[in-house]
Parts: sequence; C-alpha cells; structure tokens
Amino acid sequence: MAVLTAHVRALKDIERRNAGEPVETPALALPPGSAVSSGKQNGSLRDAFEGWKKERERPEGTVHEYGRAVEMFIQLHGNLQLVDMRRSHARTFREELQMVPKVRRGALLKASPPELSEHGRANPSVTKVSAGTINKQLGAVQAITGWGQHNGLVPDDVLWADPFAEMRLEGEQSDREPYDADDLQAIFDAPLFTEHRLPVAAKGAAGVWLPLLTLFAGARQAEYAGLAGRGPQRWRWHLPDPHRGPSPTARRRADPAGGSHGTRRRKGGEGSEARSLRCCVSPTCGQPL
Repeated sequence: MAVLTAHVRALKDIERRNAGEPVETPALALPPGSAVSSGKQNGSLRDAFEGWKKERERPEGTVHEYGRAVEMFIQLHGNLQLVDMRRSHARTFREELQMVPKVRRGALLKASPPELSEHGRANPSVTKVSAGTINKQLGAVQAITGWGQHNGLVPDDVLWADPFAEMRLEGEQSDREPYDADDLQAIFDAPLFTEHRLPVAAKGAAGVWLPLLTLFAGARQAEYAGLAGRGPQRWRWHLPDPHRGPSPTARRRADPAGGSHGTRRRKGGEGSEARSLRCCVSPTCGQPL
C-alpha cells in the first residue's frame, strides 16, 4: 500500500511540474550497504598500486616508474578514492607535469612535484619535460586506476569513467638527424676503436660490441644489453610490412647509419624506391636480403 501511495504522489508531482508549479526534487534513496552510502567498498589510488604490485612479479624498473607517477599524483591531489577521481584531477596533474623542468639540479633533485611546477612557472624560459615523458606519467596512473576498477576497488553499482581517457598530449616530432660521414669518422677515430682502449666502465668486450651494434642497427644500448643469452639466435633480417610503417616517433628517431630507429635504409639511384631493412645479426641467417 505504501508503494502504491508513493507512486500516486509521484504522478501528481509530475502533473504539477508539467503545469509549471515548482516541485521539490525528492532525495535519492540509496539501497542499504551501497558503496556511496557506506564507503567501505572503496579503494584508494595507493591501494590500487599495492594490489597491482602484488598481483604478479613485475620488472623492478616498471614498479619504480609506476610508483613514482602514483606518488606524484598523490602529492598533488592526495590519496584519493578511485570513485572520487575526476577528469579535472587528471587535467590538473597533466598541467602540473607540463611545468616540470627537464633538467633538475641542486635542491630541485629532491623537490616535490608542486615545487617543481612552481619553479617552472617562475622560470618560463627553462626547458620543460617532453610530451612523451608526460604521457608516460599519465599512462602509469591510468593503468593503476584501471587495474583497481577491474579488481573491485570501484563497486559495480557505482558509475565510474576512466578520468585519464584521451588526456594524453600529442607527441612531438624529434629534431634529431642521422649521423653524416664526418660524425661517423669522429666516432671511429675514438681510442676505443683506434687503440682498443676500453673505457673503465665498459665491462670488457661489451664496451666494444654494444656501441657497434647500436651504430649498426639503431637500437639503444640498453635494449641490446637486456637480451637473454639465447635472444640473438632468433634475430633475422626481414623487410617490414610496407602497409604498416613504424610510429611517427620511431620514424623520426635517429639511426646513426642513416635510417630510422631499428632500420638501415638502402638508397637507390634517383627515381628508384628506397626500402628499409631491419638490422639483425643471426648465426643461422647471415645473409641480408
């Protein structure tokens, strides 16, 4: 009977409102134990990060990078509950990161994100961190919040949208160019190659081969240094798919030998088509295409 009475009252209120009379909107009635009313089922950003770490073993560098991004966000906004995170928080975080100086010395090495941003605002001529660096920080916090949402830190009965969706900055085009003949000559005139004088931190033969592989193939030394012992056995020469070129950043990343990152460019004569060969070395496949 109570339900029927409330229904009739609601119909009368609708009729009065349609007639132009002011009708007060009734308060939202939440079910007992809902997340919004109790708050007990919510999880914070730091809770999500700790759960993400415990889920499985992850590379130490990745954990450090994600943890740093999360702590930067917390220093700016506090340890928010995931259900309370809004796009305005993500936007403010992005704007603060855009003010962070690229080079930090002295007291800035231990400065908090708000202090770094304040320094950047006070010194507008100082070079700021790149869009790629900012996007990495945004992506790290986005990944943690997404993990929390998928793992129950945001209750299913709460409407929640990813606050970091479409918040990344447009990537910048690199202004680096390939080495020319003079650059290459200067590199190979170094004592490392002319006198076999290894740098103190070279760690033996790696000090010779890592620079050579980097120069030849265009990848970073750290990428070669991290290869497993059997990794090179799987390397091959191959032509990339002409319909799926590298990303804009990869296309612009300098290849010391004249191509884009990870490639050497075989240039034909005037009017001929230039093709790219991905540089790899393989004991079982020694011939280039």
